[in-house]
Amino acid sequence: MSINTPNDLTETYLNAFKSIAEKLLKNPEIDTLFFSGSLYSGDPGPNSDLDFIAITKPEFDYSQRIQDVSDGIFYELFVYSENQLKKSFERMDYQDMHMVGYGFLVFSKTQNFEGIKNLAKSLFEKGPAKISDEQLVYEKYLLWDKYTDILDVRIKNPNLAKLLMNILLWDALRHLYIDKCVWFPKSKRLFESLAKIDKDTYELVFEFLNSPNDEEYLLEKLSKIVENIIYPNKLSDPFVWQSKKNIL
Repeated sequence: MSINTPNDLTETYLNAFKSIAEKLLKNPEIDTLFFSGSLYSGDPGPNSDLDFIAITKPEFDYSQRIQDVSDGIFYELFVYSENQLKKSFERMDYQDMHMVGYGFLVFSKTQNFEGIKNLAKSLFEKGPAKISDEQLVYEKYLLWDKYTDILDVRIKNPNLAKLLMNILLWDALRHLYIDKCVWFPKSKRLFESLAKIDKDTYELVFEFLNSPNDEEYLLEKLSKIVENIIYPNKLSDPFVWQSKKNIL
């Protein structure tokens, strides 16, 4: 059996790709191998690595993550049995879904991969499950609470307050994606993704990240971002919220 090789890999990456694939092809536990990541999608950076996800034969029911170097190239290998892979999907690991659903088929010894590939693709396209209204309000409360903490911190330590502003911005964007039932992207694809799902927030985030190093200006931009996300609540008002009674 031969391996399939993707187009447009440079010679250095291609040599490492072939070495890894041929080694796994000889592994009696591995049935199917997919290639994914930025080197496959065509938008690699100077530090991009090779990303693989392998599916074992049914009798080898385990999961394993391997980070290693081949021919001077760093690579990551995610190994799953089909059973373990489905458990990963249940945990909403959308990266595993994407790697299997849209990955490049390097080889398959049994050609019995279409079922799990179609499942991965359908779950990824469906997006994350919508959280309950109670959980949604709680997440908004946490953002409001972190913002009020920043107001307290900036009085004594403005530099720490700036750090906390960046953390809160990240948390707020995560909440935005949860609310819209969209997978939160990898950091390097955040701007591209955010521009598609919420143009107004994208513009505010762009202004925040490209603003002068002025605490008041940063807080003003952050306030607009967070208040848009916690709407109809306001940052200037007390956040009224309580959980349901938990009866044992």
